[in-house]
Amino acid sequence: MKLKQFVLFLLAVVLLGNVAIGCTVPESQLEKALGNYEKTVSGEIPDDLRLTVYYVGPKFLTRHPLSVEDLKNFSMTQKIVVNSEELAANAEVLRKLDASVLQPVEDGDFYINARLYYVLETGESEILLEVIISEINGTAVVNGINVESNPVLYEIITPFLTAEARDLWGL
Repeated sequence: MKLKQFVLFLLAVVLLGNVAIGCTVPESQLEKALGNYEKTVSGEIPDDLRLTVYYVGPKFLTRHPLSVEDLKNFSMTQKIVVNSEELAANAEVLRKLDASVLQPVEDGDFYINARLYYVLETGESEILLEVIISEINGTAVVNGINVESNPVLYEIITPFLTAEARDLWGL
């Protein structure tokens, strides 16, 4: 009987260890993935920084899920480009996003059906932040990492959207 209890105890320790490791690894990956973004927006906004937003309505029907490239090339997609002056005027909203406010999720069966995509990049096309939101399963992709949807992902771009886009997305 003691052997059975010992085996169950060891199994519980191994499972809890795997859960703990699984929770911390994605968070550290997220911190690393957002490192350059956080460093850049924490100071003065560089003159060559630009934000590009692509979107269609979250409930707009398409024949198949949209990849980022599909969304960029889709005839119904709206595009907004924000220059560094506008970004600097709204720098505080950019600073709301850091790794601590996002919750990583396991990859599982996640697939992309891009409805809202935005990218913050420098003049040399260095991507600091890349966000894909599909609105289908409550998750988003931030710099290549799946995270739970979070209002801050919308707050970053809200000041730059048209009134029509804010209405479309309920912002």
